[in-house]
Amino acid sequence: MLNKNGVAYFITSSDQDEDYRKGKAIGDHLIVNERGVMKYYYNEDSIKKEFQIFDRIEINTFSEMHTHDYLHEHINYVIKCIKQGDKIQRC
Repeated sequence: MLNKNGVAYFITSSDQDEDYRKGKAIGDHLIVNERGVMKYYYNEDSIKKEFQIFDRIEINTFSEMHTHDYLHEHINYVIKCIKQGDKIQRC
């Protein structure tokens, strides 16, 4: 539950990530990569839809370099969700 004026943060993978569409597609934006990891890749529209229960959403991107398997860059979203009303949000 999130109280009035509560804030929740989420980090998700972006469909701009190098790994997006590498591996087996098992759904819309849902990929099983070469290591067998199932991962959903968001875009801004899917974030707005998924997190629409919140009163305000702030979306930013960040990248990070990884060296597992090979040197590559992951593109991610950090999502700040804010509840302003009196209703209770269940996350």
